[in-house]
Amino acid sequence: MTSGGPGAAPALGSPDSPRAIGRPAGGGGRGLARTTFASLEEPVFRWFFLGQMGQSGAMQLQQLLRGYLVFDLTGSFAALGVMSLAQAVPMLTLSLPGGILADRLPRKHVVQAGQAVNVANALAMAALVATAWLRVEHLIASAVVQGVVMSLMMPARQSMIPDIIPLSRLTNAIALNSAGMQSMRLFAPGAGGALTAWAGADWGYGVTAALYVVAILGIVPIPTRLTNPVRYDGASGARSATGDAVDAVRYIAVDPTIRMLLAVNLVTVVLAMPYIIILPGFVETVFGGGAGSLGFFLSITGIGSLVGSLAIASLPDRRRGLILMASSLLTGLSLFVFAVSSSFVLSSLILIVVGVGTAGRLSLSNVLVQAYVEERYRGRVLSIYMTQFSLLFIGAFFIGILAEWFGVQRVMAAVALALVVTSVAVVAFVPRIRELDRGRGSAARPPRAGLTARGRLCHDSGESG
Repeated sequence: MTSGGPGAAPALGSPDSPRAIGRPAGGGGRGLARTTFASLEEPVFRWFFLGQMGQSGAMQLQQLLRGYLVFDLTGSFAALGVMSLAQAVPMLTLSLPGGILADRLPRKHVVQAGQAVNVANALAMAALVATAWLRVEHLIASAVVQGVVMSLMMPARQSMIPDIIPLSRLTNAIALNSAGMQSMRLFAPGAGGALTAWAGADWGYGVTAALYVVAILGIVPIPTRLTNPVRYDGASGARSATGDAVDAVRYIAVDPTIRMLLAVNLVTVVLAMPYIIILPGFVETVFGGGAGSLGFFLSITGIGSLVGSLAIASLPDRRRGLILMASSLLTGLSLFVFAVSSSFVLSSLILIVVGVGTAGRLSLSNVLVQAYVEERYRGRVLSIYMTQFSLLFIGAFFIGILAEWFGVQRVMAAVALALVVTSVAVVAFVPRIRELDRGRGSAARPPRAGLTARGRLCHDSGESG
C-alpha cells in the first residue's frame, strides 16, 4: 500500500482500494448458519475468538463484582460514579499511547502483557476479600489499574482482527467477536452473581483471574509475525511517539468519514452505555434485589446482545450507517421504557431489546471504523475510538450524581430520551451517515485463501506471505 495524504485513504472494499481485492459478491448460496459463522472457518481466528471469550467473561464478572461491592459497602450512587471515574481517567488519557503501541509493537505481545497484569489485579482483589481487608479505596485502585491496562491493550487487540482474517470476512469477524463478548455477557454475570451469593466475592475474583489466563493462552497459537505492524515508505521505529500522535489527530481531522463516525460514536456512547454502571444501585433501589438479581438482569441483556451481534454477522455490507443509527434509536426507546418500569418481568423483557440495540450499535460502529480507516493509522484511530469506554464511565459519574439528587428512574429516563432525539437528529442532518456503503464494488475470490484486511495473504494454516 502506498502512502498518500491522510484524507486520501479509500474505504475498505471501494473500487480504488487495494483491499477491495478478494471481497466476494454475495452469499454464493451458502446457508445462513455458514454465512453467520464464516470467520470461524479460519483456524487463527478461532484461537483469537477463544481468547476473546475468556477476556470478555473476566471483564463482565469483574465489573459485576466491583459494582456490587462498592454499593454494598457504601449504599451510594455517587460512590458508583466515583469508581467509574477512577477507571475512566486513565482510559481517556492513555488510549492514544495504547494506539501508538499497537502501531509500533507486535500486537499479540502487547495484549498478553496487559492480560498478565489483569490476572495479578484480580488475584489481589480475591486476597483482600478473603482476608476481610477490603475497603472502597481498594476497589477504586483496582478500577484505576484496569483502566490503565484497557487503554494500553485494547487498541492492539482490536487491531489484530484485520491482521488475521481475510478482508472478505472483516465485517463478519468483528460481529462474531462481539457475539462472543455478548455470549459471555449472557452467562458470566448470572453465574458470577450466583457464585458471589453462594461462596463470596473472593471466589468470584478467583474465577475472574482464571478467565484472564484463558485469554492469554487463547492467542498463544497465533503467529506473532501476523500481528507485527506494517511499515510504510521505509518508516522505522525511530519516529517520536508525539509525531505518531500528531499524525493520527491530523488524519482524523481531514478524513470526513472517520471524523463523522468517531463523533457519532462519542455522543451515543455517553448517552447509551452509563446505565450498565448505574444498574447495581437501580436494581437495589427499584426492585430491592442484590447480586443475584443484578446478575440476572445483566444476563438477560446478554440474550438480546447475542441475537443482535449474530444478526449483524449475517448482514451484507449495505446501509450499515442507517442500521447503526436504527440500533441507537432502539436502545434509547427501550431504555426509556426500562427506566419508567417498576415491574420486574417487564423490565427483564425490555432489557432483551436493550441488548439487541446495544449489540447493533457497538458492532457496527467498530466495523465501520475498521472498514474505512487506513491501515497505517489503524491502532491509533482505534485507540481514540476505544475512548468510548472512558466516556461510558465519565457519563456514569455524572448520572450517578444526578441520580442522588433527582432519583435514578427520572435521570435514566431523561438520558434515554436524549439518545432518541440524538439518533433521529443524526439521520436527519448528517447525510454522510446515510450514504455509507453506497457504490461499493466487489470482486470474486475464494474465501479461504485471500488477502487479509491489511493486505497480507491468509491461508488456513494462518501463515502470511
